[in-house]
Amino acid sequence: MKALVPLLFITAIFVVPIVLLVVFVQWRAKQRMGKLRGPWMGLAQKLGGQFREGGGFRGTQIYIQRPNYVVEVKMTLVSVMQAASLPYYPDGGTYTEVLLHLFPQTGLAFVPPGAPTQRFIDHTRVPALAHLGAGAVIYLDTHAARIVLADVVYDPAYLEAAVVSLEQLCQAVAHYGPLPAAA
Repeated sequence: MKALVPLLFITAIFVVPIVLLVVFVQWRAKQRMGKLRGPWMGLAQKLGGQFREGGGFRGTQIYIQRPNYVVEVKMTLVSVMQAASLPYYPDGGTYTEVLLHLFPQTGLAFVPPGAPTQRFIDHTRVPALAHLGAGAVIYLDTHAARIVLADVVYDPAYLEAAVVSLEQLCQAVAHYGPLPAAA
């Protein structure tokens, strides 16, 4: 019986808090998903896309297929290590991203091939991007444009504006060609 006392203390000190933490995280994720499901599912239907509910290590997303590109709206959980190695995130945490991936075979590019990832600042070319506000940070790669928003965005009108903005940026690139490397 005396041998079980240390085992009970270890269980009480380590196992119980870990179990409580896991239960809390799962409860919070279910709450967030319940709040997210309706607006994101409605937006997916409105834009002609698919709503893909996240689970496990895969985040929730909206996937929209177009003839020359694919648009994704997704919730991403970023670790501090990932944030340190990628230019898109200032720190670890939860982010909502709106991405437009160009199909390389179309010959379209946001910036010249080989150019490093850059932050898009010149909103005069696509005025709709300016209406997204200072919290929306836009990054350009050769075949991808990305709007990064801190935390989870539940507002479907705001997300729709972000999607439309990236589609307008894609149209500008199709018309004028790649943006200069310092855009």
